[in-house]
Amino acid sequence: MSLDVELDRIVAARNRDDMQPTIDALLPYLETHPGAARVLYEVGGAYDTAGEEEIARGFYERALDAGLQGDVLRRCYLQYGSTLRNLGELERSLEVFDQGLRAFPGSPSLAVFRTLTLHAAGRADAAIAGLLEVIAEEASAPDLDRYRLAIRRQRGVYRLARRQRRLTAHGAGLDPAEEDRDGERSSREERVRRQMRSDPRWHDPGCGASRGARWEQRAFGVRRT
Repeated sequence: MSLDVELDRIVAARNRDDMQPTIDALLPYLETHPGAARVLYEVGGAYDTAGEEEIARGFYERALDAGLQGDVLRRCYLQYGSTLRNLGELERSLEVFDQGLRAFPGSPSLAVFRTLTLHAAGRADAAIAGLLEVIAEEASAPDLDRYRLAIRRQRGVYRLARRQRRLTAHGAGLDPAEEDRDGERSSREERVRRQMRSDPRWHDPGCGASRGARWEQRAFGVRRT
């Protein structure tokens, strides 16, 4: 029985709610094949599923260095990038996803999980644009096909919004990445303001002319002029 077949058998029998038996079954292969890329990847994946992400990270890195190939390489990029996101290393996570997409440019799974890191980094416009791109180019369903052009147009809207915000930040001497985050916060705040001002009590003379101003000041720490 080949090494790949034995590893497939172990992984197929795993219980995601109790990964210790799978880890125990893989460790002897790690002892006998310490430099085998597939073994390193599977051990990393087992620790990852068990919630031991810091341990998994080291095995993913070793697996990549050992020369993973084919679809297992794609899966390693995805799992390693996700692990880095969960560990809070968002910029490194994006770098890994970008490496994966250069190696597998048609991979919708890498593209989708990359958007999760973008969202975690506060870059919601870019995350939504990325998801819409996957939907527009990869998803296949009769009820989506009718609206594919509209989805592509919306993707362009989110891309343009992010580009304009970054250009404005650059021209003002600001950090474009921080401006991305500020833009998302500003958008959320404006939505809340619109909801507050649509409340009839905001304009109710019987409640006092300054009531709306007090609400806004408590919510955002600002005074209306």
